Amino acid sequence: MRTFIQDRAEETISKLKAESGSSSVRFLVMDQTNLEEVKRAAQEFISWNERLDGLMLNAAVFGGEYALTKQGHELHFGVNHLSHYLFVELLKDKLIESAPARVVILSSESHRQPKVTGIKYEELAVQSKYYWSMLQYNRSKFCNMLHMTYLNSKFNEKGVSVNAVHPGNMVPTGIDRQWWFWKLVFILGRPFTKTITQGAATQLFCLVHPDAATISGSYFNQCCPCSPIPASINMTYAIELNTLSRNLVKDFLT
Repeated sequence: MRTFIQDRAEETISKLKAESGSSSVRFLVMDQTNLEEVKRAAQEFISWNERLDGLMLNAAVFGGEYALTKQGHELHFGVNHLSHYLFVELLKDKLIESAPARVVILSSESHRQPKVTGIKYEELAVQSKYYWSMLQYNRSKFCNMLHMTYLNSKFNEKGVSVNAVHPGNMVPTGIDRQWWFWKLVFILGRPFTKTITQGAATQLFCLVHPDAATISGSYFNQCCPCSPIPASINMTYAIELNTLSRNLVKDFLT
């Protein structure tokens, strides 16, 4: 995973330097299956003494067989939510210092699928005998929405906006690489789905467009605010997920 990420990052950095004419572009390598790596990357960024004008949380795993992170959490929950949670917690002072700043969390229309009646670790990070990859992805996207809701309640008055977005269905980013079945589904759906550039439009709108500067606590699709399911912006659930997540990463917060 680390080699795959680094290869893509180096390719992207080369393109950015060529198109912008700037040499001051760099990247952090971070294996988000390991919270130790998340902490190291956050500390490295802080050591740069740079502003943090925008933070986009878009890493995700999808599909594949049941697997655990290094800390023993189900992979979708661990990467798609918990690693992002820790990264923001470690960088929140930098975000506030840099205000006005923006945080954009990639959720999905899949957040609408889980039938959630409460915030329980055993339902968000299931054991192997209850595992179905699609449902786990949906649960992690639901967590992304609750994370946005909680962060907005804490950051908005401090000059940091927080929004969640749906980039599009089956955008060919390589997220389907875990299993041949999903690769086939993505190929068959490609004539009807967004390109990578089109898929990036909504998150970039939220991250940099002037029209989004004063919007916070919203869920965007097609560059427009839209209504998520009520449970995903339920503040009681958001607080419960924050309490659970903080307890799970507490060893990496100091």
